Amino acid sequence: MDYESFFRARGASTFIKAGHMPCRGCGRCCREEPCIGLFPSDIFRISKGIGLTLAEFNDRYLDGIVTIGAVRDGKGHTQYDSRAFGLKLRNGCPFLTGDKCGIHAFKPIICRAYPNMVMRTFRGDILKSFVQLHEGCALRDLDDDVYILPDADMYMRLAFGVQAMQIYFERAGNAFDARLVDNLAHKEMAWLRNPGKAGAAEEEMDEDVARFVKSVEAAEAAGKKLF
Repeated sequence: MDYESFFRARGASTFIKAGHMPCRGCGRCCREEPCIGLFPSDIFRISKGIGLTLAEFNDRYLDGIVTIGAVRDGKGHTQYDSRAFGLKLRNGCPFLTGDKCGIHAFKPIICRAYPNMVMRTFRGDILKSFVQLHEGCALRDLDDDVYILPDADMYMRLAFGVQAMQIYFERAGNAFDARLVDNLAHKEMAWLRNPGKAGAAEEEMDEDVARFVKSVEAAEAAGKKLF
């Protein structure tokens, strides 16, 4: 879908891409977020990048499986909780060096997509109402009427990570299984290269976008303030 045309037809004139959100590099989100979730592909990339085996990475950096949200159907009903491996937070992210990310080249997908709600939050005022932004965060300075164009690649990476974790939890529960992590990390990467799988994920994003925009517009037309 051509999102810019979609929103221009609804009166929007100012845009920013989700992958180019402003950031001052203050590191507060890295220090203050209560939970940072990793998918199998994250664990695979980071452990390789810092020279640890998957088992060593688990022992040193992981704190079990955490719930990061819910996957819902078209009617808004919860299908299942979305999960991830929780990173041990020691006064913030253990990979934070000063105010900078020490693993920026291979940092987690959730960090790349922050703030996560930009996947389907399309205006500055809505974004700031939905996401708890840290004091001093550059996102607070976004104009209320700027429209944020969704990032299909980030959406797919998040969606595939959630799918991989659902498979993991069904097979291994809360236990850490290095072999299964490796298998699902490669499955995530294969899904991203599969045109059919990627296309289906992008169609899901299109549907999610349309549902969300319609709900906002319907509320606004009825004089209701959602945010």
